Amino acid sequence: MLQSLCPHADVQAITDRLADYNNCRGCRKKYDEPSAANGLDVWRARGHVVKSIRVVMLSADQTEFAQPLLVGMADYLVVHNQNAILRTNPLGACLGVSIFDPAAKVAGILHSLLPDSGIDVARAASQPGMFLDSGLAAMLLQARELGARLENLTVCVAGGARILDETSYFNIGHRNFEVLTRLLNELGLKPGAQDVGGLSNRSMQLRAATGEVRLKISGQPKMKILCNPLTTT
Repeated sequence: MLQSLCPHADVQAITDRLADYNNCRGCRKKYDEPSAANGLDVWRARGHVVKSIRVVMLSADQTEFAQPLLVGMADYLVVHNQNAILRTNPLGACLGVSIFDPAAKVAGILHSLLPDSGIDVARAASQPGMFLDSGLAAMLLQARELGARLENLTVCVAGGARILDETSYFNIGHRNFEVLTRLLNELGLKPGAQDVGGLSNRSMQLRAATGEVRLKISGQPKMKILCNPLTTT
């Protein structure tokens, strides 16, 4: 975040900083590569300060985890370790968004409940993963801090089901996916694979070594492979 260095930082859109992180679009001043000095732990989305939750860096010599690392509801997790496996709880109407950079070997998952942080700025400040806009931005900035590049990312999406909403009256899942699609478009990204909507509950599992995403879908005995970025055809 450039707020202590640049007068335009407070009004810069978060998508501007993600798409062109090192160059303020207000004064065109060039900044150094991301570091602790320029404050990656604090950024602004829609004019409010959001503090990152965590970055997990695990030693490369650890053996594969017996149990996957759980990414809780309204949370996100970014790892730089090929032995890690990340998973979500059942997503329901929430969206699970995975990212994977095969060059940097950085992977992450966001488990987000609601589309827009504008409805609760204070909650977004303390828990950015609650909302798609603040959660996606936080996860992408954490991934960048670990060496990922936006143009290298494979994005996979699951969830957005009409759980307890078969009439589509509220249709939060659909609204979540619409907002995510818009956010990704603004960043020049699109899902490499998706499994959204419908009435089935899903949970997501991500292997950090390959970026492979599998889904556990209610009523189905076997996990479904949603995407595998390193698979060659």
